[in-house]
Amino acid sequence: MALSLSTLALANKYTTDTAEQFGALKGAPCKIVSITKVDKINTVTFEWKNDLGETRTSQMFVEDGTSLEEMDFQIIQSTSELPNIYGPSDRKMFYCIDEAAFYLWDRTEWVKQAQASGGGSLTENLNVTMSVGGISSGTTYEDGTPIEDILKDMLNPVEYPTLTNPNATLSAEGNTLLEDGSNITTTMTITFNRGSISPAYGTSGYRAGNATGYSLNGTSSNNNTFSVNVNSINKTFNGSASYSAGEQPKDSEGNNYSSPLPAGTVNTNTINYEFVNALWANTASASTIAKLDLVSKSAKQAIFNFPACSASNPETFDVPDSWTISAIEVKNDLTGLYDNCSTEFNSSAVSHSNASGASVSYTRYSCNLGYDMGARTIRIKWL
Repeated sequence: MALSLSTLALANKYTTDTAEQFGALKGAPCKIVSITKVDKINTVTFEWKNDLGETRTSQMFVEDGTSLEEMDFQIIQSTSELPNIYGPSDRKMFYCIDEAAFYLWDRTEWVKQAQASGGGSLTENLNVTMSVGGISSGTTYEDGTPIEDILKDMLNPVEYPTLTNPNATLSAEGNTLLEDGSNITTTMTITFNRGSISPAYGTSGYRAGNATGYSLNGTSSNNNTFSVNVNSINKTFNGSASYSAGEQPKDSEGNNYSSPLPAGTVNTNTINYEFVNALWANTASASTIAKLDLVSKSAKQAIFNFPACSASNPETFDVPDSWTISAIEVKNDLTGLYDNCSTEFNSSAVSHSNASGASVSYTRYSCNLGYDMGARTIRIKWL
């Protein structure tokens, strides 16, 4: 610790302001008359008057760099006067001097007496009007706050991690859009994400502990993969993952922040399989009406890119009777828009087999123009 003239001034003020408060001098003046330094040892000389008005002195030695925890001061002169100055013999108070503050020790606790003069601490409340470093505008520091604390807040503020809770996702092999009548076996996987503590600040960086078990549609397992049968009845799946308690999050200074996440369970997303009847059309070849790739009913529309067709092999498409057609349109190559052309198609009843071989009723739409035509794009819509 460096001792200076400002330290001396502060020390004098300290002895005047605080000694009487602790019953030390009973009104007699006390001051620090000198601070001298040889090598790293600082000698502080105190002077006071005893109850008879006689001048007495004592000295205290402070080594540079001494911390509060390491301090063990000895007053080596006029020790017989100490009870009259500092009170009962079991109530000794020693001064520790640094550039910002003075400390008193009374049996088992330190009492910090921040001084109002000399720049060690604030002399009045400070209302921050501009954000600087880690200090935000609107912050108020109260009278007596050490300047060192303000500098730490400004240049090295405490930072806190972002806590992200765990989650779990359910995935399945293959397509979830199936032809009506399908019955398949597939594998579903629950993937558990432990969440995060970011930055980790001395932890593992995970918000939750490890997964302890999984469940899919009420079936529990220690394994996160499940083999399931999917059909038009068993077509909705959801799962969950259980986990152990997480670690105690820390702030940037290693102090506890928030609370550990307790052991718990997190639900997954839901997977729904959709079963539809296929559309049929002669889009690949004008002479052959074939099953097309499946289209979800939620799409509400389908586009047929027909090749050049003839009167004997007109544009033709088949739609399941369970789908209610609301529009038949042709793409205008000049405008790029679709125009209504529902009157250009006649309808008739047909049937096709689904994935299980069962017969499904369809309505066939065939172009009725009666002449050859080039390739066209037809769009249908349904409710």
